[in-house]
Amino acid sequence: MRLYVQLAMIGLGRMGGNMAERLMRRGHKLVAFDRTPDVVAKYEKLGATSASDLATVVRSLRAPRIIWIMVPAGDPVDRDDRRRYRPMLSPGDIIIDGGNSNFHDTIRRGDELAQSKIELDRLRARAAASGDSRTATVSWSAAATPP
Repeated sequence: MRLYVQLAMIGLGRMGGNMAERLMRRGHKLVAFDRTPDVVAKYEKLGATSASDLATVVRSLRAPRIIWIMVPAGDPVDRDDRRRYRPMLSPGDIIIDGGNSNFHDTIRRGDELAQSKIELDRLRARAAASGDSRTATVSWSAAATPP
C-alpha cells in the first residue's frame, strides 16, 4: 500500500524546486508557492496547484495541513512566512522547516507554534552539489511537540 500526501512547498529555488519535482513524480499532490510568479507557473505546468499568496496556500490544503518551507534561514522564515500564516492554521497542522535555519531558531519557532498546537519539524535535505534532482538525502527530527 502506498501513501500519498498533499502538502505545500514554499520556496521553489534549487532545493525546494527539486524536492517539489521529486514529490510530484512519486504521486504526491503539491501546492506551490514562491515569491516569483514565473517559478510557480513552472510547477503548475508540472501538475502542482499554484498559489499566489500564503492565504491561498492554506485554503488549498485539507486539514491537517502540511507546509514545507524551503527558504533561506533567518528573516525570510520569520517575516514572510510563519508569522503571516500562523493565524490561518489550525491545531494539528504541521510546518516543516527544510531550510538551513540555526537549530536554536528552529527550537524557538517550535515553542511559539506549540502554543497554538501546531507542530514544527526540522528537516534537513541535501541534494547532490550539482543540484541533481534524482538524488537527495533527507533526515527528519521533531523540533517541538505540541502539548
